[in-house]
Amino acid sequence: MRGLEHRSRWPERLGRPSVARPRPGSPLVWFHAVSLGEGMAALPVVRHCARLHPGLPILLTTTTLSAFEVIKDLLPDVVIYQFAPLDCPDAIESFIGYWKPSLILLMESELWPNLIMSAAEKGIAVALLNARMSLKSFNRWSVPLGLPLVSDAL
Repeated sequence: MRGLEHRSRWPERLGRPSVARPRPGSPLVWFHAVSLGEGMAALPVVRHCARLHPGLPILLTTTTLSAFEVIKDLLPDVVIYQFAPLDCPDAIESFIGYWKPSLILLMESELWPNLIMSAAEKGIAVALLNARMSLKSFNRWSVPLGLPLVSDAL
């Protein structure tokens, strides 16, 4: 409403699929970036993945209008690009239920709790790319995810 969402594509933020392309029938890799900087950092990896695996469906999501305006023209034609869903259970469930990613690659430190928990419940692998995390942040995230805490004595 404040000019921060794409007028015709805002339903994607609620987990609805992009009308631009249907979901491919084969396994899909989801690259999730948020802003323009993270999206630009993902581009070389997305392009390399598309070159190495030409038949592999790739989905890239961002959340900002500025990222959308720049990145949409820089992606290989095979990449499906849409806005990421809000990190609320209904939007995430709808999004993951439709796209059914086999792998989710999160750029930098975009740790969205509902996305990560939904992926874990469905057995979907999640990895961070270009990520840096302090020990304090790691331990804070470890508790809700059921991971062991790590001491700085390592």
